Amino acid sequence: ELEDAGSYGTSMAMMIMRVVLVDYFLSKEDPYLVPDTHPTGSAGGTILFDERDSYDPDCISWNNNATYTQIYGKKTTGMQYFLYDFDDDGDWDYTAYTDSLYYPVNSLISMGIPTNQWSQYRKASVDDEGKWVYAYDSMYLSTGVPEPASLSLLAIGGLALLRRGSGQALRRRQ
Repeated sequence: ELEDAGSYGTSMAMMIMRVVLVDYFLSKEDPYLVPDTHPTGSAGGTILFDERDSYDPDCISWNNNATYTQIYGKKTTGMQYFLYDFDDDGDWDYTAYTDSLYYPVNSLISMGIPTNQWSQYRKASVDDEGKWVYAYDSMYLSTGVPEPASLSLLAIGGLALLRRGSGQALRRRQ
């Protein structure tokens, strides 16, 4: 590797200085958590909490020429886990070790999360150095029960049935 770096005009001192500077400055970076994913789900199903766009800015890969490439790592290259406070009471309700969590909607409803309206929850990401950041987001849980139809829609539907029925009766007489 040193020969490759030397052939690009990079001295050992420059390599060490780059490592120190990159490690120092990038280590100051907090992980990035996507704040607004707005997951939705229905009773009896699951809801997807998707953190795949979250990343850890200090995850890098060194190239042969002593330069680095930022990986923008996810769980496999920097993100260790994600925390969820579904009922926003200050206590973390679930720890996920993957960046995509499918959670049962009925479990959320049993926690007291309201249905058929948007509700706030808190989520956090923790990187491989223990640094973390949190954000608020909102989720929508539906009961799967349709809203009652208005009386005017029922009346229009009833008229259509009456007209269709009377038309059939006229055809039969002819």
